[in-house]
Amino acid sequence: MAFYLGGPSAAPNLTGPHFIVDAIWKLGPGAVVVRPMNYGMHDGTNCRLYFDASYPEASNVQVSRLADVQVVNAAGQTVSARQWRLESQGSHKAACLVRQSPNGKYVDTGTRYYLPFAVVITQVPYPFATYP
Repeated sequence: MAFYLGGPSAAPNLTGPHFIVDAIWKLGPGAVVVRPMNYGMHDGTNCRLYFDASYPEASNVQVSRLADVQVVNAAGQTVSARQWRLESQGSHKAACLVRQSPNGKYVDTGTRYYLPFAVVITQVPYPFATYP
């Protein structure tokens, strides 16, 4: 994923996906909820992005449970896979928190990033061909 933390003309921060959204597996098809989400950066950036309205100027994300899709797993079986759509809303801003040493607690830096996004997450049914 490419994050343009320095604005649209700056080089992007490229990182692997690491979304943390609580309890989306409990949603049935058609359900829509609004909740916080945080995103860990794996590119050497100290910032963990919190799409969380409890931080001033930041916003939660909308999580929509989509209809199941049929996929073929590594065993060659056709199985159902769940899907979700996550999308920014409101101000489309994320709060930047950094890990404080030595206790490891994340602390708000006061920096906010405008990061509008939408992503569809598809479950990878077991047995899967590769991990992750």
